[in-house]
Amino acid sequence: MSRVHKDVNVIYNNCGLVQWLEAKDLPSSKHLSELCGEREVFSRSKSLNSDLQTNKTSVNESVSEKTSRVITPHEIRFHLKRNEQIAFLDGPNGPSGPLRLNKKSYRDIPELAALAGNNPYYKES
Repeated sequence: MSRVHKDVNVIYNNCGLVQWLEAKDLPSSKHLSELCGEREVFSRSKSLNSDLQTNKTSVNESVSEKTSRVITPHEIRFHLKRNEQIAFLDGPNGPSGPLRLNKKSYRDIPELAALAGNNPYYKES
């Protein structure tokens, strides 16, 4: 899109729905991963310590927090299924976070399939 419009963000910011059907190349998957943002991840751990001289045992618990990508470029390129998409939707309360949704072909929706002619680029398998 940057070849068509010099400021791609103008286009994104004026869309009520942005759908990413695929992002198989590295720059696109990195961009989509950045758009999806980060999340906080909490990790809890326990350790058991024994003092051999005093024969005392203690248990320590800790919780750590870190941030990670909601979806990584690798997950986008290799684990997003053919029937999945990532979408961003403007709603009454503002924009949604990234939504991982199923894709459905118009051919599989009887009301839409009846309105469409034959697709010369699609061959049933």
